[in-house]
Amino acid sequence: MWFANYDDATTNAGVTLTGNTVSAISASLDVYEFVVKGSNNLETTVNSSRENGTTYYEQVLSLTLTDLTQDYGAALQDLAKSLMVAFVQDNNGQTWCIGYQHGLDLTAGTAVTGTAMGDLYGYTITLTGQESIAPAYIASSDFASPFAAFTPVINS
Repeated sequence: MWFANYDDATTNAGVTLTGNTVSAISASLDVYEFVVKGSNNLETTVNSSRENGTTYYEQVLSLTLTDLTQDYGAALQDLAKSLMVAFVQDNNGQTWCIGYQHGLDLTAGTAVTGTAMGDLYGYTITLTGQESIAPAYIASSDFASPFAAFTPVINS
């Protein structure tokens, strides 16, 4: 899971989209990197109106970050204040770019300390975006590891 500032990723040519495929990612793009496991998901809902002649894709990214650290807290505070573009790698090794056209907003979040030993000690966050295109595909042949050369702003 990687996040970049919307302006850096879009207006400053950090990410180039060709059709619905990411064709280039600038090595100078600053990214927040979070390693996530478990019940995290990206859900894309197609919303169409025949009457209005419109279609858009609502993208909802739900994450659980299993650590309450000062670095995580500061990174999430920065992310909550700005629009973001996210790069999501699924369990099949496929990477998707979401929020490219209009950005993602952090729309919900909690910091949880838990009660019992087995309870979550970390953050849950929800990011939401509405785009006129479905999540953009990052071809693995073009980017075997799209962010391997990046120095992340924060890395779990």
